[in-house]
Amino acid sequence: MELSLLKYPFPHAIVSDFYSENELSLIWKELDFLTSPDKFIKSGKELQTALNPLDNSTYIANSYGITLDNIYPSRNISNILTIAQKIYEPSLIEKFASLDPLMGHIKYINRDCTKIKYYEDGTYYLPHFDVSRFTSVTYLFKEPKKFSGGNLNFPDFDYTIEIKNNMMVLFVGSIMHESTLLSMEDKSHMSGNGKYCITKFMDLV
Repeated sequence: MELSLLKYPFPHAIVSDFYSENELSLIWKELDFLTSPDKFIKSGKELQTALNPLDNSTYIANSYGITLDNIYPSRNISNILTIAQKIYEPSLIEKFASLDPLMGHIKYINRDCTKIKYYEDGTYYLPHFDVSRFTSVTYLFKEPKKFSGGNLNFPDFDYTIEIKNNMMVLFVGSIMHESTLLSMEDKSHMSGNGKYCITKFMDLV
């Protein structure tokens, strides 16, 4: 695990090799199980409407997703939900909180929700913000990488993070961000060769 604490162009953290090999093995078992048209739901107009109630015409995203907290009665049933809690390891939280006063509240997070997004050829997520105090996104894909694009972009800052396998990025949820258009030669639906994003919306009550 390699942690980078960055203050420019806004406070955020990037963790490379976030999960161990054993953790990845358990996560991939669940991702392979979930990768099916019967399980992943395609994004729809309701996302655009949530940002702009007057706009019923534009799809803000055309990727596929599932909210894990909605399908498991208990988190310990899910490898992903269980393992993703490592973001709350005290040593990590202290480092996140030390980055900037804007990040200080992360020490008091007591509620979160976890969603899996899957991106294949032609998919994207247009600029949007999250209704969460903090957002963490962890990217996973099968290697060798079989797609281009699909990077994390922050348009208000003209700042793009080129995604890497097993990379986690943490930032303030209200910052506008997007997933750029993903392209791949394999046009097969739900091939599993696209990009997976484990998103954790982190809040406090």
